Amino acid sequence: MLSATAQYVGAVIAVGLFDEVQPATVAWLRVIGAALVLCAVSGRHLFRPWTRADFGALAFFGVATALMNTFFYLGIDRLPLGKGVAIEFIGPIAVAAARTRTRRNATALVLAAVGVAVLSGVDLDSEPLWLLFIFLASAMWATYIVVGSKVARQDRGVAGLGMGLVIGAVAIAPIGAPGSAEAWSSPRLLFLCMFVGVM
Repeated sequence: MLSATAQYVGAVIAVGLFDEVQPATVAWLRVIGAALVLCAVSGRHLFRPWTRADFGALAFFGVATALMNTFFYLGIDRLPLGKGVAIEFIGPIAVAAARTRTRRNATALVLAAVGVAVLSGVDLDSEPLWLLFIFLASAMWATYIVVGSKVARQDRGVAGLGMGLVIGAVAIAPIGAPGSAEAWSSPRLLFLCMFVGVM
């Protein structure tokens, strides 16, 4: 509950920044802020040798996470936040559907899917591009879950996530950096964008 609350408090702050900073830039600075904090608290785990497989998994994970944030912010720039969140939840539901093994889990999955359908209520004709961004974010969220479980098994605390987000920040820099001058010139905007990453 605390995790979900923090995540969506961050999203509410981010939406409030879109009038002053481009959504893709807010997403980029969010990833940078999260990467800095996670690397700072990783300690010695960050400096243990990385195998090629470990590094590949964390890189893939970091890029998927950075793209998830970018697509989501591009989508909620025009869609209401609640609807965007509801639709994005299709990604985790798809992962759960692929992995469900019990009747109880299947029932919970059906209820979650019905909830998404009821809560989303989006007019498909008038919002195709923004919906595409949310569906792409949803796909990246599913990727985040699947690949993230491999990164978690590396037994490095949050170091894998931190390093992955460093790589993710570099990967989305061509999308987020061009409109970032306004944020870099305002300590308030820069702090809020980074704080979204902390959340």
